Amino acid sequence: MLSQLVGHPVSGDPVAAGTHLLEQLGEDGDAPIVMIVDDAHWADLVSLRAVTFALRRLRTERVLTVLIARDTGWPHMPTGLRKLVDDDRTTRIRLNGLRSAEVDGLCAVFPHPMTRTAVYQGLGPTIRRRLHRHAALLAVAEADRLHHRRGDRPADGRLAGAGPGSRPILAARVAEQLAVLYLMAADAPQTLAWSRRALAGPADAAELGQVLHARLLARAASGRAKEALDSVSDLPAPAQADRSERDLLIGRGLVRSRTGNLTGAVTDLEGLIHDADRLSAHQRVHVHAQLGFTFDRMGRWDDASVQAETSIAFAEATEQLWMTAASRSLAAIVPAKRGDWTAAADHLAQGRLASGDIVSSRIYLAVAEAWLATSRGDADRVVRALEPLRPRLRAPQPAGVYP
Repeated sequence: MLSQLVGHPVSGDPVAAGTHLLEQLGEDGDAPIVMIVDDAHWADLVSLRAVTFALRRLRTERVLTVLIARDTGWPHMPTGLRKLVDDDRTTRIRLNGLRSAEVDGLCAVFPHPMTRTAVYQGLGPTIRRRLHRHAALLAVAEADRLHHRRGDRPADGRLAGAGPGSRPILAARVAEQLAVLYLMAADAPQTLAWSRRALAGPADAAELGQVLHARLLARAASGRAKEALDSVSDLPAPAQADRSERDLLIGRGLVRSRTGNLTGAVTDLEGLIHDADRLSAHQRVHVHAQLGFTFDRMGRWDDASVQAETSIAFAEATEQLWMTAASRSLAAIVPAKRGDWTAAADHLAQGRLASGDIVSSRIYLAVAEAWLATSRGDADRVVRALEPLRPRLRAPQPAGVYP
């Protein structure tokens, strides 16, 4: 959708695309701009998140945005966009449906084959398959039923488990996801085991960067931080790194930060931010948070706060709130150290709400809660915050990963 809006192809990363849209909206200086998004309920999520990212960062630009949708409560509306729609300053106009005569008039104006094709392709594969299944149940003629049953089939046989050679590919992808999930569960041995299985699969079957990143952090969390760092000692500079190498640079920056090489961590993480257009939304959330923790260790509290807020903003703009535990933890630690207990407690509450029961997230939040209790001089609360983590941390030296 966004490519149609701006008139040329745009990045698949919502933050990069949103930044580009923001630049375009500011190109005409003080001239007023009207931006119309029709059929927003059919728009792809990347475009909606990019538009949300741009709208939330408008300051002095005179931009009127018209969002047209059948219903403002459609399920995949991004949270940030929903907040804008529900804002008291937003004008909402409800329109009734067209009468039969008006529909006939539209059909006469717009040739239906092209119109139907455009709408059909815009629905996306998941919605199309659901509609085909429903249509097959309603069809009277056998030919129509067969037509819709064919339309119900996934386009990619590999992902559906069909076709030769699909099992090893599927197994590698499952192993990749399990490696990441076990990392989130703070289970380093299982993370290492599933990383090995993912990397043993067919070439390009798994997301290599995620697997190598998980393996790097699991090694560090197992008390093998030196081994982990030695394995990534020859990474290229951030500006020359590909996506997988950027994942590894983020991991190396994190481990360097936790093991005391703060200068090296800043080199890795700041270098990635300087070339931020090449970072995925997930990578941006992560790298800003980890750079913030490094600044915190260096005593650069103002810089740490900026990085925490930036990480949170990117997570909200791209609907990745589950990733905000680290940045919310950091956003709580800095005011806790400064005695602003209310601000610290607020960030902790929002972090708990977003992270659920993800073990790695709860570790970050528990550390922040311990900092808040320390600031208040409440030793018993420090123990209560950290004690539940002891049986859940299987790694002998978790300091290689966690704050």
